[in-house]
Amino acid sequence: MTKRITPHLLTCAGLLDGFFIVGLVFYVAVVAASSKKVTANHVAPAAPFGENMYCNPGDIPTFGINDGPALLPETCYYTDLSATPSPGNVTLVAVGQSVSNKLSKAKCGDTVELAAGSSFAPFKVPAKNCDASHYITVRTSALDADMPPEGTRITPCYAGVLSIAGRPAYPCPTPTNVMAKITGETGNTAAISFASGASYYRFIGLEVTRNSDGSTVSKLINTNGANHIVLDRMWIHGTATDTTSRGISLDTSSYIAIIDSYINDFHCQSTVPPCVDNRAIGGGSSTTSQEGTWKIVNNYLEASAEGLAFGMPAAAATTPPTDVEIRHNYFYKPTFWMPGDPNYNGLSFIVRDHVELKNGTRILIEGNVLQNTWSGFGAGYGVQQGPSIVLSPRVSAAAFPCPLCVVTNITIRYNAASHLHRRLRLPAPRIRLRNLGRAIITSASTTMYSMI
Repeated sequence: MTKRITPHLLTCAGLLDGFFIVGLVFYVAVVAASSKKVTANHVAPAAPFGENMYCNPGDIPTFGINDGPALLPETCYYTDLSATPSPGNVTLVAVGQSVSNKLSKAKCGDTVELAAGSSFAPFKVPAKNCDASHYITVRTSALDADMPPEGTRITPCYAGVLSIAGRPAYPCPTPTNVMAKITGETGNTAAISFASGASYYRFIGLEVTRNSDGSTVSKLINTNGANHIVLDRMWIHGTATDTTSRGISLDTSSYIAIIDSYINDFHCQSTVPPCVDNRAIGGGSSTTSQEGTWKIVNNYLEASAEGLAFGMPAAAATTPPTDVEIRHNYFYKPTFWMPGDPNYNGLSFIVRDHVELKNGTRILIEGNVLQNTWSGFGAGYGVQQGPSIVLSPRVSAAAFPCPLCVVTNITIRYNAASHLHRRLRLPAPRIRLRNLGRAIITSASTTMYSMI
């Protein structure tokens, strides 16, 4: 049974004053107070499942027009393997060979296979002027039979890792390394980056990581300026102690899919400047072009600050990311990052939330599991009190104001959240938004439901 929560619950908390958001529909299930112990994995209530549940061949969207007052995404990216064909030649990149060199010679429709179980240097993906009938596939050389089937989330088991301490257990009867590894280096150079205009690539079965040398790494994958890119069954991770700010940066890119992947260990210490933030997936800071039509489906997402964040910081952003589906992901923070936990690692990682939107429109957040937040260390933006989801366009905020940022048409439904300090945070009056010309600001335009 669906119960409507009356608007005074919001206004009593002082959360609607000057709120610049149109059409929020919020459903949540199994929400509990925060706890230092995780006794079981929670399962989201029944929600439509399937990588392409809302997208038909030819990128035809089937989201519908709206859910309540919120408009749903109007574009989509169909990512079935059959829709990303590579009918051309197959080239093997052997141990010691250059991935960049092989990609520079590849033709649209080719497959470039990286030797399974081997490590390779960072590379930049070139622009080739390919099309939807001639994707370039970059993948492990392992047989399909040795990989999880299409539509199945990969785990570190396929890189030969039986388990990762402090994380939810994953099935791993026989750990075997069938992935190919790309290892990033110190600084701002991503392990995998894209030339502007690079398009129609699918990546399958790669482990993307960094050196464990105590240095700071900005990002591991940067899709800047690319379009029609599928990251499929990837393990993308930092190290247990080093500062790694971002897993994947989506800024200025469009038609990007991150599916069936495992993304973990993105964090930084509040005691080690200049780090004030980190995230597994980020975007929404474009100053040059429209970005969006992003599919983030069936991934494990772990970062100490935000599992996913759009528009942070985005002081010069000119357009919001548009048409985003965030579905059936598992957002998680290990409790040994939390002071007071018996296994606390003592590293003062900045801890914030699971999902934070400071810029974006027509975003669907559906069928996710969100587990473990607490009041954590903070820097730069100050200490947050452990909300799971933050919706906060900072049009006139003191820190990193973004006059053109919006957070509108957000649908949050059929999610399961547990072990939280707080469920949802809307902007407080001290950072109230001044530009109200694009929004309808009434209690009726912000509707919250509970489906317990």
